[in-house]
Amino acid sequence: MINILIVSYSYIAALIGAGFASGQEILCYFNSRGIYGFIGIIAAAIIFTVFALCILLVCVRYDISDYNIFLDTICHKKMKKLLRYASGIFSFAVYSVMLAAAGEIGWMITGMSAGICAAVCAALCAFMFCAGVDRVLSLNGFIGLILAAGIMTCCFYMLRYREHHVFSEQLAAYSDAAVYSGYNLIPAAPVLAALSKRLRKKTDAIAAALIAGGAMLIMTGLIFAILSIYHGKIELGSFPMLTLAQRQSGVFAAIYLLLFSGAVITTLFSSGAAVTETFRLRKPYIFLFSASGYLAAGAGFDRLIDTAYRICGIVGFALTVYIAYVCLKKLISIKK
Repeated sequence: MINILIVSYSYIAALIGAGFASGQEILCYFNSRGIYGFIGIIAAAIIFTVFALCILLVCVRYDISDYNIFLDTICHKKMKKLLRYASGIFSFAVYSVMLAAAGEIGWMITGMSAGICAAVCAALCAFMFCAGVDRVLSLNGFIGLILAAGIMTCCFYMLRYREHHVFSEQLAAYSDAAVYSGYNLIPAAPVLAALSKRLRKKTDAIAAALIAGGAMLIMTGLIFAILSIYHGKIELGSFPMLTLAQRQSGVFAAIYLLLFSGAVITTLFSSGAAVTETFRLRKPYIFLFSASGYLAAGAGFDRLIDTAYRICGIVGFALTVYIAYVCLKKLISIKK
């Protein structure tokens, strides 16, 4: 059971970065759609669950714990190359966004410039990746469990005296669900492949995927409900949930800032581990990768989420559908 939880919450940790924990992603992709935004959230949770289930089942069935071997198993050479580089590029984009967020959080806590804080974070992450991907992902599983419980608890606290109302819109909500899941899942694929070594049988893979999908649905739904109350009525800033936490009390804001920082760290670890694992980077190249992410982070948190993420999301969803399709095809062929 412990291994199932580590896999589930390491996967969640790869998904709930600064954009999610801050509420910026939910606000950007779902709250503007009103009640139909919640339909999009349900669609996204289903996509997260099915994607994890497909990869974990194939990895468990073929005893795979390496993303490159996983790609060799499910697709031909040209597609493998495309997916390999797509995972690297998407993970790099996520890594850069998280470094930008880390810089802003560091500035809020210490008063030092965001650039210096992001540089320190990039260096620390590089040292962590040098220590080994498996250790990083195991740590993520533990932190991910704390983050999920903490974010849910904070959301219930913020909703205690509130009644939420809704607005309106529909087809766009489904497209936003696709974009949102697309840029999150491609970087998570190498993480799932590496984590699969902890699962022994098919039921373990199913349980891990369902736990992760269920937790993501609850957290996303709660953040959506809270932001629906305030969206369009007050200035929410770059980190909407943190802005709302500050309206509660200084202590509550400090607690949520801690959770927010944890979400940034775990996603930095996951995205960096995905690049390290996919390209089997040696130490000098790990530091070069981290330095490049720091330079890209200079574009700023809001701009990166609204542009790089949206572009990656469209392409990522197409690749996500392909991976799920070939995995299902592989699993069905085994039964025949």
